[in-house]
Amino acid sequence: MDAARHLLVERANWVLEQHLNKGDFEEPELRTEMQVRARNDGTALRSMATLLQREVDALDLKMREDISMLKHDIQIEMNSRKAELKEQQNSIEQEIQDLHNRLTISLSDLKTEIE
Repeated sequence: MDAARHLLVERANWVLEQHLNKGDFEEPELRTEMQVRARNDGTALRSMATLLQREVDALDLKMREDISMLKHDIQIEMNSRKAELKEQQNSIEQEIQDLHNRLTISLSDLKTEIE
């Protein structure tokens, strides 16, 4: 935004230096016209700046919403993965417990046979 303003000022100064001489500014009508143009240019620049600021604000809001949605999606995925891992862990623990019980029964049966 500042760069655009700087370029416009530079271009206006260049035009003034190249195409108008100092005597032209001494005429009241031309001076008034230049003041009106400068005022209009300032208004146009402010309008552009306001428009750009609105666009930046809208993009900022959209970006924040997207980031929030991504965080939410990631949290859901993490919770889902934790649940899957917990389920797998419980399944493995159940298999270990079943194996332990079978071994205990087999050991008891073996002791009984030995006695």
